[in-house]
Amino acid sequence: MSADATQPAAKQTAAPATTPVVAPATAPVVAPGAVHSAAPIGFRDEHESVADSAVGVLLVLVVLLGACLGGLLFAKRKGWLNRWLPAPSGAADDASRLRVEQVLRLSPRTVLYRVADERNRYLILESTASAQLGPAQPLDQATPSHDPHA
Repeated sequence: MSADATQPAAKQTAAPATTPVVAPATAPVVAPGAVHSAAPIGFRDEHESVADSAVGVLLVLVVLLGACLGGLLFAKRKGWLNRWLPAPSGAADDASRLRVEQVLRLSPRTVLYRVADERNRYLILESTASAQLGPAQPLDQATPSHDPHA
């Protein structure tokens, strides 16, 4: 047996003499009667209220809505929205306008309309199941009113 094997286990686990020893930490010295408070967390602002953050959110919302409205007005001036916007009422040609001359209710669910433009008359039969369009007598072939005194 060797001499190393016969030594007690306590000597084998002992630290070498070259290991540095750390001194115990000392508490900061506070004067008697002084109030010691912890430093605030660096990323949290404790002076800001909920109302201040709500005002900031509303301000951002108003700016974004204004930007959207400005963009829509710009697109309208450029003509990019013409296919989605209805034409102004004065833009339609008056000769092609339809007018409803007469409405006749045939039953609770069926209605007959007589519509006309400058050249023709049409009959439209509308019901809950369908709608049908048919020509009526043109305006230039309309029979004159029968006046018995004429």
